[in-house]
Amino acid sequence: MNLAVLALTLSSLPLLAQQASPRFTAKSATHSGEFKMNAPVDRVFPFFTPAGESDWAEGWNPEFLIPADGTTREGMVFRTPGPPPMNWVATHYDPGKHEIGYVTFTNDSLIRQLAITCRTEGSVTVAAVTYTLTGLSEEGNHQVEEYTEQAHEHRLHEWDTAIDHLLRTGKRLPHHQQ
Repeated sequence: MNLAVLALTLSSLPLLAQQASPRFTAKSATHSGEFKMNAPVDRVFPFFTPAGESDWAEGWNPEFLIPADGTTREGMVFRTPGPPPMNWVATHYDPGKHEIGYVTFTNDSLIRQLAITCRTEGSVTVAAVTYTLTGLSEEGNHQVEEYTEQAHEHRLHEWDTAIDHLLRTGKRLPHHQQ
């Protein structure tokens, strides 16, 4: 399936959910934020690929489906156990521009779009991270409501802390400190 067909299919899921249950109204929210890393952009951008996240994210263990070797590329597909278990599709990958984007979705409750862009500012790299969440069910709407701006800021702070620890020590931050 090409990416345009996949994007059209995923974008129509909230409409399909509304048609299946006339009382259901999908909720959606977008949250953006940034954090800085004390390393060159070419050093840190790979941390946002599925394989690279394993270097710093405790418990990150993607199951690569396409390609099976986990090579990052547009159209790659993988799963993570969660919670909640998520299916992932890399919808955009431009390492020259330090950009990567994903659509993730649960089997029945939530679609999440994720866009990450890294840029150099002086001697640091700034990662801009945007999440857009759309509920596909009442449970999905609840997840949209729970993922507030403060929750997004907390997530980015955790990423910043874990990546900073890796850059300073060469090791993943122990789980109890994340």
